[in-house]
Amino acid sequence: MGFVLSDTERFAEALEVFSRLEESARADGDESDQATAIIWQGHMLDLLGRREEAIARYRPVVEMGVDSGAQHSQYGLAFAYVPYATERLETPFERIENTEP
Repeated sequence: MGFVLSDTERFAEALEVFSRLEESARADGDESDQATAIIWQGHMLDLLGRREEAIARYRPVVEMGVDSGAQHSQYGLAFAYVPYATERLETPFERIENTEP
């Protein structure tokens, strides 16, 4: 749902969905899903022009030290959590078009 909302440029609503995903992943003890949800919160905040808040979302992912990554083929995006979040601390996320029909 968060990705669909993002695709339609409903970034504030997508942010809420990714926040709920983070809560659910935390309750389940799934650090990988939690890191994904936090990174996408940062993405939505960057797209909303709320850079300081975005940085505050990327930093915990670096601190979590999750030794895995995620792939979002519809955007041509694959990353390891810690290096990617570290990069986002320096460089804001820019919108990527969904390439899936």
